[in-house]
Amino acid sequence: MLLHRRIGTTPMPLEPYLHLQANPRRFRRWAEPLAPWLVGLGLLGLISAWGLGLVIEAATVDQKESARIFFVHVPLALSCTLIYAAMALASLLGLIFRHELAHLVTQALAPLGAVITLAAFASGAVWGLDDWGQGLLFEPPRSMLTDPRLLSVELLFLQYMAYLGLLTLFETPQQARQAGAVFVLASVVTVLFVRYSPVWFNSIHQGATLHNREAVKPIAYLWVTYAGLLSLWIFTAGLTLWRVFAQLDRHRADLLAQRRIRGRASLGSARVERQS
Repeated sequence: MLLHRRIGTTPMPLEPYLHLQANPRRFRRWAEPLAPWLVGLGLLGLISAWGLGLVIEAATVDQKESARIFFVHVPLALSCTLIYAAMALASLLGLIFRHELAHLVTQALAPLGAVITLAAFASGAVWGLDDWGQGLLFEPPRSMLTDPRLLSVELLFLQYMAYLGLLTLFETPQQARQAGAVFVLASVVTVLFVRYSPVWFNSIHQGATLHNREAVKPIAYLWVTYAGLLSLWIFTAGLTLWRVFAQLDRHRADLLAQRRIRGRASLGSARVERQS
């Protein structure tokens, strides 16, 4: 049912377009040829950006060659929060417009976001060990169990996993996706804590390095980092489309199997009626 029919208002500007693209067949018509290009272009960009990070001059004023992990960690750290924000947007669209395709996008993004969050935490730990030492893991108040920034990233990872676990607790996929959408919208505030925890709290994590011209010396570092960030987004978009296609194919196969079962049941009941 359309939103303006339910609440008695004029249609929203994007509503006709959203309903048009909610048709899986129409969506696949343009998205399926695009997906491999996104994956290939994103992967090529990531390899190029990370390769350039090994050859350009030293990263920062106050850190050593270990800071070259900047090119890996910063795109991952930014992407893990943006993916959860994208899940929240897709969940909102799915609940408001009752578009199952939007819920499928949320479901497709979740495992990718979990992997990227874990990779961001691991790469940040490797980077921080050179400056913070082994206390990053074991010694409070510098441990990852007490630092606000590290704790918020851990919480974000747990939210990704909780969403994936929530999908298995309901009888029908539709109920699970709707419950998952509510969970994502209720927990999206964690994104703000991940982003601003070094500013709001006393954290061992440094501030926003990417926009700090005193910390980042060569301008090439910024361009290469932005290129890696954009490439990671493109790569993730392509993988997300592939996962959505797989879910649509699985749903179609389930429907066909149910139709075969109903057909056999009706055929069996017809034979019983003839015999009687």
